[in-house]
Amino acid sequence: MFFRYLGKLDQSEGAFRDAQKIYSAAGYQFGVARATGGLGIAAYHRGDLKESEALYEQALETYRKVGSEGDAATALANIAMDLYEEGNLTRAKEMYHSALMVDRKIGYRQGAANMLNSIGNVLSDEGDHIGARKAYGEALAGFREIGDKFDEAMTLGNLGTLLADEGNLREAKAMFEQALEIKRNVNNKHSEAYTDGNLGDLLLAEGDLAGARKLQEEALAIRTELGEKSTANENRFGLAVINLEEGKAADALAAAHQVADAFHADHRQDKEATAYDLAARCELALGKTNEAAVEMQKAEELSAKTDDKIIATALAITRGRILTATGDYPAARKKLDAALAAATKSGLMQEQLEARLALGELELESGKVPAGRARLAALERDAAANSFLLISRKAHAASMRPN
Repeated sequence: MFFRYLGKLDQSEGAFRDAQKIYSAAGYQFGVARATGGLGIAAYHRGDLKESEALYEQALETYRKVGSEGDAATALANIAMDLYEEGNLTRAKEMYHSALMVDRKIGYRQGAANMLNSIGNVLSDEGDHIGARKAYGEALAGFREIGDKFDEAMTLGNLGTLLADEGNLREAKAMFEQALEIKRNVNNKHSEAYTDGNLGDLLLAEGDLAGARKLQEEALAIRTELGEKSTANENRFGLAVINLEEGKAADALAAAHQVADAFHADHRQDKEATAYDLAARCELALGKTNEAAVEMQKAEELSAKTDDKIIATALAITRGRILTATGDYPAARKKLDAALAAATKSGLMQEQLEARLALGELELESGKVPAGRARLAALERDAAANSFLLISRKAHAASMRPN
């Protein structure tokens, strides 16, 4: 595992395989399980979630045979991490809770705090922000109690993401910057890349496209250096989104298809769904409504296999825009009203603003010009007041279009 943090993923796999053979020849099953778990970590960062999950299952079985409860809890958590990345939030949460129970039973405080942090991530994606905030708060207290600065920073970053989802960009940015400072002090490039990507997403929402691009490129460079192919595709996706916002829809479309293929190979159905959603938005920007509908169908089929409410809401907004482009205004209104209600219920500020933007555009397109302009003027003010300057500018531009 230490090789991975030094950016030598290929060497870590070789070392773990050698260790596995040595321990197996010596009949030391606990050592075999440790090496197998290390190979699972390497497979995860290489992007092969199915192989990773199978290796963790092997390690778990051995840990249970030899009676190592703490290591069994770690294996459970690693399996849950794979399930989470695949979009299976329900099973991931069950596994994390199982690991949490073991960690609490044996008095492993760091493990318990880690499980609470991970449970917070699942709850956040499920739209349970109150539950997520509680889990993160307990995890943060646990890490601070034992002096674990690295995991404290990870939890601060997760809290930052939650705050951003709720629309509090100023506090989210402060949280991300605090987390990034700690991660740089402990010299953990792997974790630093996550925060760079999160800050990049936030700067994009604030309308700072150049700053967002810089951070996504920095995160991509770190992950490429570390050999983390799967997470590197998240930054490629982020750069594709920036291309679309810069008016480079054709470039963004090509990149969206590339990352969709990569996420498919990694069995990351939730991420693959977002890539096809991006492709649909690119097709709309290019004026290709039929092609957008095809991409959207793929996204919706994938999203139906996951439990992520944020993705489902984002896809509903894009579907509403496609219906608007085809002239089916009643269906578009129904879809967008439902998306706005879902985003409001889950406390997702950016999705609320996006739904309001799409509704304003629908009203203009369907001939309800005064209502549309009034909605967009209110949106422009509200988005700017919450630092969502990209959406604020879009609302202003839409309201100024001749009808």
